[in-house]
Amino acid sequence: MTPRQQAKSITQSLENPLDRALVGFMNQHKGKWIDRDRIMHCAGFDDPKKYKHGAYVQFHCSLIRANRALAPHGLKICMSEDGANLYSMGRAEECR
Repeated sequence: MTPRQQAKSITQSLENPLDRALVGFMNQHKGKWIDRDRIMHCAGFDDPKKYKHGAYVQFHCSLIRANRALAPHGLKICMSEDGANLYSMGRAEECR
């Protein structure tokens, strides 16, 4: 299965449109570290400036569901260890 077919298979298995948007966006930028607010904006999550706590809860719930769907494929969306709110998608064993 090609990486594109794999990504399509993963996104189709997700029911929530925000989960699909999150995985799709992170797959397009696989291996790059991206700021959480940029991910949220590009994937269509609520604006954290308008819905301060709810938007971040929405994002992290989606992140948990996305990582559950990615796990069987050996992939994971992980947060940077320095706490800078940067996220990257890659091989699960590379995320610590």
